[in-house]
Amino acid sequence: MLNTNRLQKTGISARATILEVNDTGVTVNNSPQIKLKLELKNSFGQKYTTQIRTLVSRLNPRCLSSRYGNTRKG
Repeated sequence: MLNTNRLQKTGISARATILEVNDTGVTVNNSPQIKLKLELKNSFGQKYTTQIRTLVSRLNPRCLSSRYGNTRKG
C-alpha cells in the first residue's frame, strides 16, 4: 500500500514521442489549445499511448518542446 501511495504521488519517469498534433478549436486568453497524441515508454520498457490537451503560446510556440522535452518523432 505504501508503494501504491508513493506511485500515485510521484509517478514514474517516461519518454514521450508526439504521434499527432491537432487543433481543438478552443482558445483561452488568445492561446490556442491543441490535442497531442503521445506514445510513452517508461523505464521498464513498457509502451502505451495517451492523449492530452494543452495551451500553446502564440508568441512562443517552441515552448511546447521545452515543456515536454524534445519529443519529435523520426
